[in-house]
Amino acid sequence: MKEVIEKTKTDIKELALEFGLKYNQKIFRVSIISKKDFVKLIYLLGCPAKPYVLFGKTIKERIKNYDEFICSKEFHKEIKKPSGSVVPKEFCMGVMKRIDDKKLRKEFKKIIGKLRLNNSVPTTVITKSTNKREKKLFSTIVFHEWIHVLLHHNNIFFQKIKSNYWNFDEGLTEYLQLFLKSKNKDFEKRIKIKMKNTGKIRKSDKYIEHVFKKLSYWNKILRDKRSPEDRYKSVLNVMRRMKSI
Repeated sequence: MKEVIEKTKTDIKELALEFGLKYNQKIFRVSIISKKDFVKLIYLLGCPAKPYVLFGKTIKERIKNYDEFICSKEFHKEIKKPSGSVVPKEFCMGVMKRIDDKKLRKEFKKIIGKLRLNNSVPTTVITKSTNKREKKLFSTIVFHEWIHVLLHHNNIFFQKIKSNYWNFDEGLTEYLQLFLKSKNKDFEKRIKIKMKNTGKIRKSDKYIEHVFKKLSYWNKILRDKRSPEDRYKSVLNVMRRMKSI
């Protein structure tokens, strides 16, 4: 586990150099919790993925429909999947204040108590690996979530502009993940293969469809940029444009 963490930090540092981003190894933290706790957590924090939005698009609706979600087939399906997310302490505390039900409030408080939340940097939360396949996926999940942390550290966070701009964040993270893996070789081909392989899923899951649309969007913006400075400026230009809308 320690070797995976250190290797991922090296990859993140390399990615930061490629895009002209500030890097600080102290901001990359990991908390590992059970899949059940993870699914409950991101449900209440408003995850926009398909299984969760069925039970409410707002935090208020999520809290109201919590018991229904826990008893649902969607919940029991989600708790079998390895996953990860970046969790800011401030946002968790904000959701906590909105929970009036004492039982649910206590349960949520117990979950976030396991996260080692920090005031200055968000915490990367990863589900506990329960088999060999999930252990192999661990590094991929950590890398993806730490890209979010890296971008957030550099004030590149589209959701802060508007909550429904989350797909810009996810699309850019997917782009950066593929960028480092491809080392600029056959990058276009890699994107096409990934989109083709997830074609059927994209048609049935609007969340994934939105992410891949933005992956293509970022590819068009960044594919001709050859220097870290140009890549960084291009991302900032998109942010300025979105702020002005």
